[in-house]
Amino acid sequence: SPEVLLNCYSLATVSSMLHDREQADTYLRRLLDGLEGRVPASWRAQLAWLLRRVAQQHSHAGRHARAIELCETALELVGPAPGADDTTVRSIVDDIAWIHHHAGEYACAERLFREALSIHEQFRDAAIEAATAPLRGSSNAASPYRVPGPQSQPTTGGLDRAVAFSLLGLGWTLFERARFDEARSCFERAKVVANVGTAASSVAAVTAPGGTRLDVEILRGAAAIEVTLGEYERAAASYDAAWTLVDPSMGTQYAALCIDRGWLARSRGDYEAADAAYAAAAAAIDGAEKASAIACALHESIAELRRRQGRLRDAAREIQRAAGLAAECLGPEHPRVASIEAVASRIHSARGDLGEAERAARQCLTILRVSFAADHPRFAEGWLALGEMHLQRSQFGAAHEAFSTALALREQTLGARHPELGEVIDGLVAVLRATSREAEAEALEQRRVDPAAA
Repeated sequence: SPEVLLNCYSLATVSSMLHDREQADTYLRRLLDGLEGRVPASWRAQLAWLLRRVAQQHSHAGRHARAIELCETALELVGPAPGADDTTVRSIVDDIAWIHHHAGEYACAERLFREALSIHEQFRDAAIEAATAPLRGSSNAASPYRVPGPQSQPTTGGLDRAVAFSLLGLGWTLFERARFDEARSCFERAKVVANVGTAASSVAAVTAPGGTRLDVEILRGAAAIEVTLGEYERAAASYDAAWTLVDPSMGTQYAALCIDRGWLARSRGDYEAADAAYAAAAAAIDGAEKASAIACALHESIAELRRRQGRLRDAAREIQRAAGLAAECLGPEHPRVASIEAVASRIHSARGDLGEAERAARQCLTILRVSFAADHPRFAEGWLALGEMHLQRSQFGAAHEAFSTALALREQTLGARHPELGEVIDGLVAVLRATSREAEAEALEQRRVDPAAA
């Protein structure tokens, strides 16, 4: 009966607000089964909204396949026409793109983000055409999507912000694919779009569903590129700007920015500042988020910091926690798992557990081959870990090959003066000295001291 179906909808909504995605999903299944594919037109927008909400919660828990299934159901409900509100095709395609991004399926995510942006352009064309159509009788020339149309007033409403979020997602996806110039361009365009017609004082109020501040995410993306490329001062400027817009009540977003600032401090060798940043992130992660991807990233970051500090027992404990969380919320083939395996391998090598170190390094490379081309700079993490393991075993030929491959990969993308080249050069120097190739070792050491010697 309609009453029972309405109750299922209400219970699903309440369960989702209580973050009980399983219960919400159960009531959604009952509702959809009861409707038998005949959803009243008056229900479609609300039901699509609820499907997207529960899908987002599934994606955060690592159940990406179910999340995509729910979004595709929402897509069937709203029909093929693009539009400006939160239940349009463009918005749902954007949701699916973000889910693929979080799942580490970056090629698919890029295609879908571009599709969402293409639908936006179709909407703009349709709206402009309707707004400029000649008057007929007593009708007016207002856009069928909203009033006023895009010719009489700039498009500064929700649609522009939605486009900025699509650009943000595309930027992060291109960043993960090591296409840094394209990613930087996306972040810059997102910033422009988000600020069209918006007073500078109110930029911080631009938020996504769930309270995520758009400008903070744009600044985080721009800074991540600079940290990766070794431009630490530029990265610090972006992180400092983002820091003025957040507070601990923002939960996950605040924690993510703290982890980013810890990453920058660690890269600069300021381990005390990194420790403080990670402590702030841990305090901001509430109980519901302790089994999430953000907690996984935090434990991985702390493990790498402890490894650099020489606190290997603590590092081993943290990387084990990160691996456990990754198994729950990311899946075995997610690219982040490869980074966890690389850190784990280096910790095992330092502790003398060389069998486990080799397993982790080779697993890192295997996972990366699923997602990236062979010249992706992230492969350097696996080759560096493998080189350290071979060096510990006195397998100098294999170690030299692994370190050389890691050095070439980083130089190709990050440049010959990048700070992160130092640890690879140190490995190569150790191999050369162990094989009595002193002249080559001295030349490399000079490069370590003076990058201009490259």
